Amino acid sequence: MKDPQSQLQAGTDDLKLNDSESDTTVKELVPHLRPFIPYIEKHLTKSDPRNIWYTQGLGAWIHLGVIKAWLQACEEEHQSACFSMRDKTTRSIRIPLWVIDVIDECLVSGHERYIALSYVWGPGDAACTTTDNVVKLQQPYGLTQGPVTPPKTVLDAMELVCQLGERYLWVDRFCIVQDDNMAKQEQLASMNSIYLNSYFTLVAAENNDANQGLYGRRKVDFNMSLVTHGENWTGSEAHDTRERIYRGADYYDQYMLEQSDRLMHTAWFSRGWTFQEHLFARRRVVFHNGTVNWECGCVSWHEGQIIPKSSPSTIFTSNSLSSKSYSVGVGLNRSPWPDMHRYARLVTTYNRRELTYPEDAHDAFLGLPQFCFNTALLWQPWLPMKRRSPLRQSASEARLPSWSWVGWAGDLNSDSWRSAAGYVKETLNPSDTDRASSWKTIGTVQWYCSDSATQITDREWIDRFTISVRGLVTRGDAHKSGWVEARDDHGKKGFHHPCDPTQDFEYPIPISADYNPVSAPRNPRFLYGRTHRALLMTGPVMLSAAKTAAATLFDSDSNWAGFIRLNCDGSGADVPSSDTLLELVEISAGSVEDHEGEKISFDEWSMPERKEEHRLNGLYEFYNVLWIEWVDGVAYRKALGRIVKRVWDRIEKDKIDLTLG
Repeated sequence: MKDPQSQLQAGTDDLKLNDSESDTTVKELVPHLRPFIPYIEKHLTKSDPRNIWYTQGLGAWIHLGVIKAWLQACEEEHQSACFSMRDKTTRSIRIPLWVIDVIDECLVSGHERYIALSYVWGPGDAACTTTDNVVKLQQPYGLTQGPVTPPKTVLDAMELVCQLGERYLWVDRFCIVQDDNMAKQEQLASMNSIYLNSYFTLVAAENNDANQGLYGRRKVDFNMSLVTHGENWTGSEAHDTRERIYRGADYYDQYMLEQSDRLMHTAWFSRGWTFQEHLFARRRVVFHNGTVNWECGCVSWHEGQIIPKSSPSTIFTSNSLSSKSYSVGVGLNRSPWPDMHRYARLVTTYNRRELTYPEDAHDAFLGLPQFCFNTALLWQPWLPMKRRSPLRQSASEARLPSWSWVGWAGDLNSDSWRSAAGYVKETLNPSDTDRASSWKTIGTVQWYCSDSATQITDREWIDRFTISVRGLVTRGDAHKSGWVEARDDHGKKGFHHPCDPTQDFEYPIPISADYNPVSAPRNPRFLYGRTHRALLMTGPVMLSAAKTAAATLFDSDSNWAGFIRLNCDGSGADVPSSDTLLELVEISAGSVEDHEGEKISFDEWSMPERKEEHRLNGLYEFYNVLWIEWVDGVAYRKALGRIVKRVWDRIEKDKIDLTLG
């Protein structure tokens, strides 16, 4: 089975509009991957059968009126479904610390209404705000006649925002003081809010460097305005004589899928920081590959289309969304409860992206969820992965722990986290890859975390969060948070919540609308726990169910004990030879029933020894173990595997205080 990220890439590679035999269509894309693909799977675009296009090329000019028409149409048609300032009475607005005043060309204190810029820094001039120049940049024209020279992409964005009749622009390099570490970390932690609450986001995907500008070879005509053609259509300029033609929904689908493919092959789409910017921005004006497109939660438009004016038949309200609407679309559309399937796909998509500074991996995406921490430690590679090495910081300062996927670059296997969704009961569709799994993970180690490898007093107990959540059931307080206990047709107890009446849960879990975190998100460097350690011997190295090397494990009597998947391919110094003793530490226990659908997560599923465990016990019971190496008294993950429970319980082990770095 392909990993989701591989499916996403394969599903959009080599698209061709005119080759019907090789075309990839929207319908052919794996359903659970559509939310991560730009421009497709929108609510409104195909609801209006009229689909008028220009028959000629785009020309040298980008028309400002087209962008204005997009903004107006979204405001009038989509109402609160897409973010607008009309929504501010019902939505808490978090104001950025600084924004750029595009009229006075300087930094000013944050405002509620602003446009955000998403772009690639590139290797060029690193002009930015620092503690030394922040005062000067607040003076009128401080950004254009002061101590820094903004890159062309920023200057283009400032001019465009001004011409659109807006005043404030948020750009990370100037609106975050880059050498004020405390304030910078606070702003980085708020990046989701900054893009979520922006009036709209300008996406600069045309070039690989901020100095190359927003538009590429084209220019924006700021003087021509749009006029109305007929009663229902917004057309182009008054003197525009370009021929128009009805294309139809199928043409639109394929054309926008091609646009999606082109965007996904840009440097902008490959970068780590732009990942969250794309996800959280509710409305985007996207410049790439010599064109400009519009994307919001309801529609995507290309500049070659003639946009229908607002009409009662196309008015869109949040009430017209189904209760499961958060599972389709792009960006922020998500469930109000912690969906580990979605988390897994987000991580696998993000982790193959590039970061100029690898140590930023944790800032651009918080790592392992506390809610299901024991399962989150069970990440596995899909393709060979390499340890991230910091460039700006020393290894002792960087937060790239080996026990977290954040510390490794490459393709992850999202199926390795399937047991995290144990709180979700069976879905209605038995063929759904998100169906509930019989795979259970049981904590056997009490984990603590800290930024120090030695200071015991600084350690924080991780599991207290999970216990506080499960305590809702034991204390009988679940109903206070809206949970309703119910029994299915077989008399089995479950729970419902009004945030998603269609979903059954095994037990109450945190809901985003009413949950306050126990503490601020942390990105600690070290884990601590008291656990068991043992030595087992490797057998022949083989190819895992993914594209990495794997090895069987044997006890001292040459009895089959389990299996381990390596983070590398079958060559190199990290591949152990046969009969090598591996030092393994227990991190949790697990079990899984003998269901065919579970085999996607277990390399050893087809092995006779594993099948024998199911025959004897009805369950495959095991311990999850890490192969570790030691550096200065700290253990580091090399690989993850599973050992049969009866073997691990029987073999000689010692108890150790483990520090994982």
